[in-house]
Amino acid sequence: MVRRALGTVARRLLVAGGADVRGRHQRRHDLLIVCYHGVTAAASADHWLHLPARAFEAQIAHLAAHYRCLPLDDALAALAGPGLDAPAACVTFDDGYRNNRTVAAPILARHGVPATIYLNTGLLGRADGLWTTRLEFAIASSPAASLDLAALGLDQVALGAPATRSATARRLVARLKRLPRAERRQAEAAVLAAAGAGEPRLPADFTFMDWDDVRALGDSGLVTFGGHTRHHEIVSRLDDADLADEVAGSIRDVTDAVGPALSRTFAYPNGTPDDYDDRAIAMLAAAGAVGAVTTRPGRNAPGTPPYELRRVVVGAWDGVDDFRLRCAGVLNAG
Repeated sequence: MVRRALGTVARRLLVAGGADVRGRHQRRHDLLIVCYHGVTAAASADHWLHLPARAFEAQIAHLAAHYRCLPLDDALAALAGPGLDAPAACVTFDDGYRNNRTVAAPILARHGVPATIYLNTGLLGRADGLWTTRLEFAIASSPAASLDLAALGLDQVALGAPATRSATARRLVARLKRLPRAERRQAEAAVLAAAGAGEPRLPADFTFMDWDDVRALGDSGLVTFGGHTRHHEIVSRLDDADLADEVAGSIRDVTDAVGPALSRTFAYPNGTPDDYDDRAIAMLAAAGAVGAVTTRPGRNAPGTPPYELRRVVVGAWDGVDDFRLRCAGVLNAG
């Protein structure tokens, strides 16, 4: 707690001293891409993925005031061509949650800030959420005191308090993400069975948009859409046939549905260097994508590989000073 307080004070002093202003100026030729997931109408956040609307609006107002906010495709064209001569930023969302339309989009419209939303096209219109979210909530609501995970080659895991359950869920999700898809699905089923809570009921913020939501946002002229696979599969874990279905298939789904609201970019699920590979990059190029975003921290210089674009990933626990400093490149942007 003391360390966190000291960090908060240090960040406040850096901002008060103009560190973010200097950072923006020094990096004015680089492109900032910000990554969100969801924005909740609730007064406070219950999950890292969904920022409260008030915090999100403060961040968007900051970007609108201090950066030239561009559609991502336009920004990439400028970065590859004449270059950027003033601080520029792009706003992106991963997954396609319904609150992107109901909560986030009106805020973006008030500030005139465009955004690109990356869609899990096979999950649109569904309320059952990502497998990672289902597993997390199943562990949180499990009536069991411990999980018997011998089927996964793991020892029995004690559950206990909510913080312990959250930590257990994070460890299991990280482990399962490393598995090939078929093995991961078997392991996921084993964890859900061990939790013994049945299919978890997810909060409304984890509901996905449907295609009508997508088309309505596209008609606004402020939002473009790209692929994010069909089922949020980590592409480096897929065989060639599944890779084609998830990557090229999601691009086709978006292309067929959104018309002029298409972004020719893609977002890798999870997005670390281990989560995509040369096969995926080649497939993206063949499918007509001109770039792809990762979750690798940092900003994008003219020489940044276009299929390995970096982003500042923002969660609900990030303070305003932290946001300003990370966007300006003063702090580690991850």
